[in-house]
Amino acid sequence: MSSYANFTTSQQNDNLRSDKFIGSNIPWAFGRELEINPSRKAPTNAPILNDRDMFNKFSNTNETIDTTSFNPTDAWGMPIQGGSTSNNKKSLLSTPYIMEANDKNGWTATSTTWNQNDEYAELEFDSKSNQMKFSSSLNSHHQTSSDDMLELAYNNKLAGTNEDNGTCKIELDCMSFEYELSKQKQKDIVVDVSSPFALGYIWKAIILLSKNPSTDKLVKMLGIKSKDSIVSDMKRHAEVFEDSGRLEIMFPVNSTCQTPNSNYIQKIEDIYKITVIPDNETYENIATLNMKWNFLLEIPFYYQPKIATDYLIGYKKIKTKFLELTDVPIFLLIDKKINIVCVEIPCSSNMILGFIYTPARELVNLIPYELITQPKKPSVLVKKLTIPKLNRNKKTIYSKNFKDVLNQVHLGEIVYGSLYKLDIGLEVGLSISIGKEIPKNKYEIVKSFDEIIINHKCFYYVKNNFIQNKVLATGLINY
Repeated sequence: MSSYANFTTSQQNDNLRSDKFIGSNIPWAFGRELEINPSRKAPTNAPILNDRDMFNKFSNTNETIDTTSFNPTDAWGMPIQGGSTSNNKKSLLSTPYIMEANDKNGWTATSTTWNQNDEYAELEFDSKSNQMKFSSSLNSHHQTSSDDMLELAYNNKLAGTNEDNGTCKIELDCMSFEYELSKQKQKDIVVDVSSPFALGYIWKAIILLSKNPSTDKLVKMLGIKSKDSIVSDMKRHAEVFEDSGRLEIMFPVNSTCQTPNSNYIQKIEDIYKITVIPDNETYENIATLNMKWNFLLEIPFYYQPKIATDYLIGYKKIKTKFLELTDVPIFLLIDKKINIVCVEIPCSSNMILGFIYTPARELVNLIPYELITQPKKPSVLVKKLTIPKLNRNKKTIYSKNFKDVLNQVHLGEIVYGSLYKLDIGLEVGLSISIGKEIPKNKYEIVKSFDEIIINHKCFYYVKNNFIQNKVLATGLINY
């Protein structure tokens, strides 16, 4: 098998057909005497609800979970003691302090805190101080010892992005953490697989189900702005997660003698695809979260894939399976200034398989997250492209690296008032098969190479062109 660097000289492509491929003072009272409280707004016909009306309002199980925000100047009533409010009677009974607001369409229930200094204050995190440009993040260096691993991944030092530009900081940190952890494994050869999207969904689910003091603790640790931004992201991508993943959490009932919030449990399963299972057999105060993520990537049949076996460069102990592809349009970036080679291959169902490594065929120091998530157009035709056959499955106890953080978690949205030790089991896999999809895309080819071979150390990733700023699967080959 020839070397990776065996590029032929660029040829003119006139004979190649590109279509071959396809604030102010707020009046509120400590009673229900809303009619005596003056409002700064003009008089309206907003209904005045008594306790029974409010209880009946919450009894409607067809309403969705209220995670909306509101303008304090548009509301009056009694403040809620933190957290979000579910539209059901149990939430009302456990949280009797209700804020009433007029949204012109009737009455809605919301929640907030007024005193930003109290125990339930809403965290206001300024991520601007942690922003870094893509170019500077590539040239920066961080400690990678095992002692600093947790600090490296979840303390804002890797905050190259923020929530405002569409990228997810939690997923960025998860990917960087797994990458550093895999590089440090003391094995002859490591072929790892992970999913920043799935791991990020785990942390978001924990935040979704938590109440203070755990919510603020997790929000501060992950360096995000608020719980609301997490909820919004999960809503948008719940169906994407359901396509390849399953997440369930089991919590003991006998150890706490608390009644689970059954209405909320059903709604988060419908909306966020999280299954909550009460455990009636366990008496230990341990909740278990299990995540399964099995991702299938299909290589288009018109690449004429063939399986070959050969040695990796510099590793002659065992042979590795490769896929040999023919006439493949790719995106190719070779930048010696930032010491990066990036190859992206269009696959079936709008998927992209990408590879990142250095021109010397080594692993890069830091993952260029912004480069990976940016949309790119193939402009190079490779007559013969050889890539590793990346079929990999992994089972691990994910929580073992975060024992201090997950030792006592208040899952108050499902069982209020109990702290659980949270164990997280993770099963993640990536499979490659041959797809039968007919090519639809057309590419403007400007260069061609006879052969490119990726048979060395590299970082790989899978994303979807139609799902912006999400990396669905990652992994590396190291030895």
